[in-house]
Amino acid sequence: MTISRPLWASQRGGVGGGTSGEVVVTGDQHIPTITATLGYVGADDDPVVTLEITDPAADAQDLRVYRSTSPLDAAALPAPLATLTPATASDDDAAVTGGATYYYRLASVTGSLMRLSAEVSVAVVEKPAGPDFSTAQIGDEIGGGIYAGVDTIDGTDYHIVAGDAASEAYGLEWKTSATTTAGTGSDTDGLANTNAMVAAGVAEHPAAEHCVSYTGGGHSDWHVPARSQLTLMYSNLAGHAEFADNVSSGDQTWTSTEATQSNAWARRLSNGDLGGTRKDERDVWARPVRRVAV
Repeated sequence: MTISRPLWASQRGGVGGGTSGEVVVTGDQHIPTITATLGYVGADDDPVVTLEITDPAADAQDLRVYRSTSPLDAAALPAPLATLTPATASDDDAAVTGGATYYYRLASVTGSLMRLSAEVSVAVVEKPAGPDFSTAQIGDEIGGGIYAGVDTIDGTDYHIVAGDAASEAYGLEWKTSATTTAGTGSDTDGLANTNAMVAAGVAEHPAAEHCVSYTGGGHSDWHVPARSQLTLMYSNLAGHAEFADNVSSGDQTWTSTEATQSNAWARRLSNGDLGGTRKDERDVWARPVRRVAV
């Protein structure tokens, strides 16, 4: 949650967070803005606060981020948490602890002039528990998409969630060139395949770029299904209403699994046909999936 407080103005000299004689302004048209959004990263869902920054001042020399666990006093700022270049649009604060509330202000500094943003705060809490998959049935809406069933990936069982119809894109290549992408050979691990495509250059892998950019249900772990996940989707969801446009088209859907240097595996959900398709083919669907450990 982000909380904004009213703007006000003050002057200070020789106090914490600045240099002697700095003039602190919080109420002109060039005041910067900052927002703080709580998120979670990694397998352990570690908390991280993403700071989005806007600075309308064209003459700024640097940006300073101030943070405290109590409201910040413009007349007694602490040392900056970070000093950033004027072009910075966002920054992550991973040094946060669950149960604490953090207060942030952004300063745009030009010479002895410091333009100081309004204060925002965010309470760091544990990531809310996800939905209960123990009673999920094939075709249920859950986890941000449509439940496809359980798939075994490297010895671990996962619930597979396919994106809904709105998640799907048509006309995207697997890769913009018919060349190999290292690390995309898994028949079961679509996440690993997709991560390899991103690492090799996400702009060169349009289908993967689409899938990892999807945020359905508020989730950021969507990826291109591997062969086994797409097989599961065909077996269990081809008759689902959310797949009607795909099935009626008769066109293929990409997997993240590379077949050869120039081809990747793709399947028709209309009849189950699986084959190697040139990576730069465009008449193919791309639908994201995500997985949740059983």
